[in-house]
Amino acid sequence: MLIKINLSCFFILTFSIFSFSEFSLGWADHHLITKEILRAHVNENLKVNYEPLTSFLSSTNFENVSSFKNSIQINKNYEFKNILHEESVLTLSVLEILSTYSDEPDWGMDQELFKEDQYPELWRSEYSMMGGKAGLSSQAFRHMYWRELYWKHPIQSFKLPLEKINEPMGEAHNRAQLFMNLAQQAFTLKHNYWGWRFVANSLHYIEDVAQPFHSSQVPSKIMINMVLSQCLSPYGCKDFIGNMTNIIAYYHFAYEDTLSYIFHKKINNDKDFTIDPDPIYSLRANNKMNYVNLSPAKITVLMSELANSYSARAGRASISFFPFFLGSYANLDSGSFMNEKWWITTTNNLKQDSFARRNYLNNINSMFYELGDAVRCWIDNVTAPK
Repeated sequence: MLIKINLSCFFILTFSIFSFSEFSLGWADHHLITKEILRAHVNENLKVNYEPLTSFLSSTNFENVSSFKNSIQINKNYEFKNILHEESVLTLSVLEILSTYSDEPDWGMDQELFKEDQYPELWRSEYSMMGGKAGLSSQAFRHMYWRELYWKHPIQSFKLPLEKINEPMGEAHNRAQLFMNLAQQAFTLKHNYWGWRFVANSLHYIEDVAQPFHSSQVPSKIMINMVLSQCLSPYGCKDFIGNMTNIIAYYHFAYEDTLSYIFHKKINNDKDFTIDPDPIYSLRANNKMNYVNLSPAKITVLMSELANSYSARAGRASISFFPFFLGSYANLDSGSFMNEKWWITTTNNLKQDSFARRNYLNNINSMFYELGDAVRCWIDNVTAPK
């Protein structure tokens, strides 16, 4: 039987356990999400000529690539790789640039920034709650935005450290704005390839904060309830923090990886695979233009706040839909548990209409409906040369 916890207990427990955040990637497939949002919005015949980064920089005050990287404070060892074989293709589709390079901020530019030979002055003590200083999770502070405590959603908006509870945390909105500013500078100077590539980089951050598991330290108090219930079982709870981490990690990856599976099935036109409600349709459906003339920073904040309001539902839907781990949560390793048997069960569940399945898909679709509109407005706000 699950233990019911009230709000005050929740805050005490959260204070005692959440001195970590391990999850620094938002969606697994930014390129697929971006392409589906913009497929009918960006003219497929719109193309630009490739030029190296040094061509753009020669028109600016940046002396070289190193000074440029220092100026925007990305990892000094980062290399701007050309995934689209630009040197041989030369002329590229804007839609391909936007979709491909919307993944780029996950390629290392925001990682390991606090080392002595990087930008140690960027470190803030509260970043220990958002991923820490090392590894992949060290980029989290730039890929998240956690809103201030909000009375309508006190569970989802609660966060640590307590001195930051009434302030937002995370730099995603600022990074989105920075890359859009670079894009406008490139367009003004007639360096259109880099203009669109910087736009793609900026889109990454709004897409990240639209992931409900990225918008809240604690998606659902049910997850804490699960650990507490096991404390009274023979399994016990010797490592409360580790157990809690394992639970959130599992449902985070299940939520995201299953969506990636759906995307690949749909985009590869698998005739034996149908899904309703359809996440791809939701990305394309909303043209209300609710975000016209708003800055990238403002749109990113609004999207994060919306995702935060959906995070409890995302947590509940995930617990209800995905296979339940039977055993000690201390042994819950997402990579091992999400094995072939797990995928067979999950894909079979996707084929069968159920309340749990609809809850999972509806949660994604609600966010995608707004994200699609926001990204299209974002693109319409770009002032690019004809």
